[in-house]
Amino acid sequence: MPGAVDFLGSPDSSGSRRLSAAMLSEVVGPRWLAQTERPSRLTDVDFASLPVELRLLLIHDGTLTTALEAYQLAPITADVIGQDDVLLEPEYAGWLHAAPGTPAVRRSTMLRHRITGRLLVQCEVHLLVERLPAGFLEVLASCDKGLGAAFGQLRIETRRELLWYGRSPMVGLSDPDRLTSGGSGVSRGYRLILGSTPICCIEEIFPDAVIRDSSEG
Repeated sequence: MPGAVDFLGSPDSSGSRRLSAAMLSEVVGPRWLAQTERPSRLTDVDFASLPVELRLLLIHDGTLTTALEAYQLAPITADVIGQDDVLLEPEYAGWLHAAPGTPAVRRSTMLRHRITGRLLVQCEVHLLVERLPAGFLEVLASCDKGLGAAFGQLRIETRRELLWYGRSPMVGLSDPDRLTSGGSGVSRGYRLILGSTPICCIEEIFPDAVIRDSSEG
């Protein structure tokens, strides 16, 4: 039965495409709790067309630096770009189950290949310090691998809840980083839960140039 073979085996058949879309919705869709609430600057991205390594990183629910080191076979370092006190905007307040205007710490970092210095991920976190143990920021400042390493050092057990993903511009880059990253990438947002309480929202942008190199490698 040629029709049956075509449906099951050919990536060009409309039936296969419908099956793939249905499976994608079933397997990937439920993981993202706030896809319809993602930031307005994000645009759609075809999850299925992304390199498999990036798909795995986007849904990875462990420490990102550990996953990157396994993928790159090289040490990863978190380069802190800035940290300041802010008041939560409504969208972040909603994701963190807090009131708009709640004081928070915003921290921007670049995850880099320690040997080459190449930018691999641009990160921004909105952190509710009052929901964390005293002295957490001091420990975080001493960790060159970022937030996950600080939680590990303090033996704080958290879980991740994925919120949204999409294509995003990368802003605030130096000229060298802009050249090697491509200036845009695929972003994911998630929150960390301590017990039953959200403690921070994190956005991570994976640069287009790194994605392209991965797919060509």
